[in-house]
Amino acid sequence: MNWFATNFISAFLLPPLNLLVLVVVGTLLLRRRPQLGRRLIALSLTLLYALSTPVCADRLLGLLERHAGPARLDQNAGAIVVLG
Repeated sequence: MNWFATNFISAFLLPPLNLLVLVVVGTLLLRRRPQLGRRLIALSLTLLYALSTPVCADRLLGLLERHAGPARLDQNAGAIVVLG
């Protein structure tokens, strides 16, 4: 699989695009199964809003930082790399 196809598929699997795809699926389901369509739209929009707030971002970042180990210092390091 080439680079474009890999990135295109991964974009649909990661937020926020996957939640927008769920909104479209919910909209398409409104005619056939209205209750399921409305619930899917409401859930997708709620998750999209929650993931865009700083409170949720800080909680998710806290979960990642808690499991990260302490930084190792190497006296023979030739470079310092700062991520983020």
